[in-house]
Amino acid sequence: MNRLRRLAYGLGWLALASCGGGGDSPTGPTTDPGSVLITFSSSISTMGAIQFTLPHPGGGSVASFAQSSGYTIYTKDLGSSLRVIMVGTFVPGSVATFSVPDRNALSSYTPTRESAADKNTFALYPASDFTLTLSKVVKGAL
Repeated sequence: MNRLRRLAYGLGWLALASCGGGGDSPTGPTTDPGSVLITFSSSISTMGAIQFTLPHPGGGSVASFAQSSGYTIYTKDLGSSLRVIMVGTFVPGSVATFSVPDRNALSSYTPTRESAADKNTFALYPASDFTLTLSKVVKGAL
């Protein structure tokens, strides 16, 4: 009987130790709210306006949309996306930032390029003539 009691006692301690409780392991996915940077690039040096949309993943919203210096911005909430028109003398580099509830879902906010226009002639360019890239803003960098 003594042997059986020691075995039960040892198994009890083993079961208790396996319960964890250290708190070091994550309990689920974490969100990363914060700012996202939009970077513009194009080989056309006379581009004066661009139009694109940003989706609202999961019915959420894009908040705090702000243009970089030298650009004027117009936005319209379309329900499932945000239409953005930016006007200015476009040079490669950052053109705007916006805040999102989860930067881990960055690919959910990929902009859809719609059109662009020349600043001198107002001729329209196809959306394929410019690119917009998203990246996380390092906290404290702005």
